[in-house]
Amino acid sequence: MNAVGAIFHLMRGSGIEEAMMEVYGENTVPHIMSGKAIAGALRAINLLDSSLHIKLLEFLQPVEADAADNDDNIVP
Repeated sequence: MNAVGAIFHLMRGSGIEEAMMEVYGENTVPHIMSGKAIAGALRAINLLDSSLHIKLLEFLQPVEADAADNDDNIVP
């Protein structure tokens, strides 16, 4: 519980609260951030990790539909 609370304490102000409020209730987020709701905290960490990995992969490898749209703009 202390480790999870310390991690979320370091992450305060980074927008993590707003991201968690999209999934969890407004009253649940402070309990998760303090480390008291350990099951919810572990779920939140997994969700945030997955969503950040998806965003990173989208940045590194653009979707093929976007690449096809860019090919139409090329003049031979």
